[in-house]
Amino acid sequence: MPPLRLLLLVAFAAALSAFSYWLGFREGAQVGVMLDVVQRGGLSASYLSKLDQGITRNMVTTFETDVDLALIGGHWVDQHALLPVLEPLWGLPVADARESLPRIARYRKSHSSPLISSAHAAEPGFPDGSELRQNLIAGVREEERILSLMVAKYADDAETAK
Repeated sequence: MPPLRLLLLVAFAAALSAFSYWLGFREGAQVGVMLDVVQRGGLSASYLSKLDQGITRNMVTTFETDVDLALIGGHWVDQHALLPVLEPLWGLPVADARESLPRIARYRKSHSSPLISSAHAAEPGFPDGSELRQNLIAGVREEERILSLMVAKYADDAETAK
């Protein structure tokens, strides 16, 4: 293959790769966030209707779940190898999101999660000793471990900073 043709092929491949990155990852990530916002809006509309009727239990459970998921997601972000480049490369608001972790951790420290393994152990629907129940309990225990780590890391740091 002549050198000029090889150079053009490499340049075309590089341009195609850059365009694919922009279209696939960058735009795809933003579309994913927007789809999440639409779904959360649907949930919020449902919750607002329930609030009008004086029903709050589902909202409390969902918000408690959001607190746990935020701490678990924060742990994942903390462990991510590309953490230093996520914000500049993708434009994700990593620093802003991580600023919420101390407040979330303080809340979880003072309010135990209703989603702990003892609550799941009492869940009906799975026979005692079944593999499915054991897997559920093992997963919840791992989540509890992560929650404890995040509370120790962020709630204690926040209290020391006061």
